[in-house]
Amino acid sequence: MYAAIESDNNKPPNINPQMSPSRHYPIHGTIELHPLLVKIIDTPQFQRLRNIKQIGAASYIYPGATNSRFDHSIGVAYLAGELLKSIREKQQDLGITDWDVLCVQIAALCHDLGHGPFSHMFDQMFIPRARPGINWTVKDYYIF
Repeated sequence: MYAAIESDNNKPPNINPQMSPSRHYPIHGTIELHPLLVKIIDTPQFQRLRNIKQIGAASYIYPGATNSRFDHSIGVAYLAGELLKSIREKQQDLGITDWDVLCVQIAALCHDLGHGPFSHMFDQMFIPRARPGINWTVKDYYIF
């Protein structure tokens, strides 16, 4: 799906000048997200992360550990935005724009979209079988 979005290089896309309604998340409390982030969150591709646990099968051993990739990804997007805003404030000579902050937040929000069932536990079983003869390390999973 493609959308025409008006913007210049220094400002984030003008989808709606208002921030989205506040939302409450378990770890970070009440946060506001840019409307473009909300549009991404509302896609079926992102919503499927609700059903993928952040810690794989560990919840079978630790029943209270129920974090999903959905909550994790929103938290990462929020923290990435806060970090970039802090850097922008402390190092103004870098010229970090609102557009830069939004782009980093989008990347952070989408970083787990490719995860399949059982997450990294699946990687450790699937990748060596899909690419036999290659001695895989944890580092290699992020290059694949």
